[in-house]
Amino acid sequence: IKEDRMSTFGIKILTRVLIPYTFGIFFTYFGCKGLIQKEKIVESSIYTLMGLFLSLGAIIHLLFVANISMYS
Repeated sequence: IKEDRMSTFGIKILTRVLIPYTFGIFFTYFGCKGLIQKEKIVESSIYTLMGLFLSLGAIIHLLFVANISMYS
């Protein structure tokens, strides 16, 4: 029974925090890379903003919204 709880805990953390944070870093990197090279300015700025939104959203979720009972 304890293993089932841990896998559920891990899946919830993965889907609510790690995946958005990882994609946020990914989108921010490629958006900033495009802005520095001045290629496709609109597309690169949208990628950058979307990446910042995902990363900051995951961090704010962990700091202010999440509690242990939410994941267990």
